[in-house]
Amino acid sequence: MSKDLVSVVIPAYNAEEYVANAIKSVLSQSYRPIEIVLVDDGSKDATIQVARQIIDQTQDNVDMKIIGLGRNTGTANALNAGFSQARGRFISWLSADDEFIDVNKTTIQAECMRRTGACWSYYENFYSGSNRKSAQLVRVSKTIFHKILESICANKPEPSLIRTLFWNPVNGSSVMIHRRCIAQYGSFDPVLGKFDPDGDLWMRYYVLGLKFIRIPGAPVFYRVHKAQTSKNLQAMQVRKEITRLRVLMALSQTGNLERILSRWSWLVAILATEGKYIYKYPRTASYLFQEMAHSRDLKNRIIGGILKFAYKRHLKMVSESGEANLEFKRMLDASLSSHEFNSFVRKITKLQQG
Repeated sequence: MSKDLVSVVIPAYNAEEYVANAIKSVLSQSYRPIEIVLVDDGSKDATIQVARQIIDQTQDNVDMKIIGLGRNTGTANALNAGFSQARGRFISWLSADDEFIDVNKTTIQAECMRRTGACWSYYENFYSGSNRKSAQLVRVSKTIFHKILESICANKPEPSLIRTLFWNPVNGSSVMIHRRCIAQYGSFDPVLGKFDPDGDLWMRYYVLGLKFIRIPGAPVFYRVHKAQTSKNLQAMQVRKEITRLRVLMALSQTGNLERILSRWSWLVAILATEGKYIYKYPRTASYLFQEMAHSRDLKNRIIGGILKFAYKRHLKMVSESGEANLEFKRMLDASLSSHEFNSFVRKITKLQQG
């Protein structure tokens, strides 16, 4: 029986220093058939030339294509461009500065997807550092708190959604998605650009109840360097609040938020005890506490009222100037008008009706 084609999409922007290693790490995978779709997101360096040199030199029977976007459009749009041209039944994403470091990563993951019928999957851990030689194993469940949290959320969409509002353990370069999942339930939202398009997509998939699986192991190297988007911590945090608030607003608009909170308010309370998560996303926390405090469910009102009172002083302390709040509202409103987001809201409504 022939095996399913797996596509690996590599979005790249000014990645001449790393892209060769990323491509070679895919070529070294034991799985076949496999294809590589490199999306050049308007690079001004030699990214395309380096990629083409690797393609010309390889003797492997692997299909490789390069998509040039002409200008820098952001990670979300680059990923969508690659996913739309990928031919595989299963599609993986590998950042141009990351690498697959276990030759069996794709083999194990594709088999898990086939066996379980999952729409998407990710690996539990990964390695991180400035280079592979000095990379350290990053254990997502590194403390008792995290182990308990992950056991609660294991392969369950709703608690995983609550957890992701404050802590997202999914490394994008470890993810594999079934192409039918993308076609039926949506892909990355271009309006988010390069700021947290993956966290946004996982939350939308959780809301829609899609089956997923977390796979043991650490087959990905996540490179740390100065040019990373994630290094722009302030901008990243603001944009993450936007992705979280609009998901909560969609749930509230469709009447699902109170139902989810009535079931998982205790999990919100557990996350609140680990204060760093709540403090990291004060607007998200405030929105949740307000919803819980005004809920018709007595348990919600009690827990929400306690949390709202406990964090009121802190939330006031971290509130920004009027100008900053106006800018945040402008960005939030713009994100609410995106095609991908409104399609997501319609999907929630359809699920309710079905």
